[in-house]
Amino acid sequence: MEVQEAYIIKQQLFASELQFERSKNKVLLDELEKLKASNNELIQRYEAENLRAGQQASHLMAELEKVRSQMNSFQAEQNLLRLQITEEMRCPCKSAAEEKMLLQREEEELTSQLSLKKEREDVKHQEWQEERMRRSRRRNGG
Repeated sequence: MEVQEAYIIKQQLFASELQFERSKNKVLLDELEKLKASNNELIQRYEAENLRAGQQASHLMAELEKVRSQMNSFQAEQNLLRLQITEEMRCPCKSAAEEKMLLQREEEELTSQLSLKKEREDVKHQEWQEERMRRSRRRNGG
């Protein structure tokens, strides 16, 4: 009888331990599912951010090209105006001093406009580089 009771007690103990291990496994499987879901969410966020970053980079590159094109246009315009100024200087219609003063003002204005355009291009280029660095740091985990 004692052997039979000991066997029953051991069997109950084993069943109890088995149930405990099954419970632990269930908890671990639940945690694993949560981690998988979290990982999938992070992957989707990363992919969306990566897509947005690529689109923004394309937009910034297009802006940079637009500014460069404008700069080239302004430089060509300035060169043309210099030629016109040179031609006008040859015209004896106005006094030389008056003509020189007008030309200097015009040249200063054009130079100022060109400088402003150049500054804007530099700022946009700097912003583009900074954005590229931020994206690079995000991709590299930092």
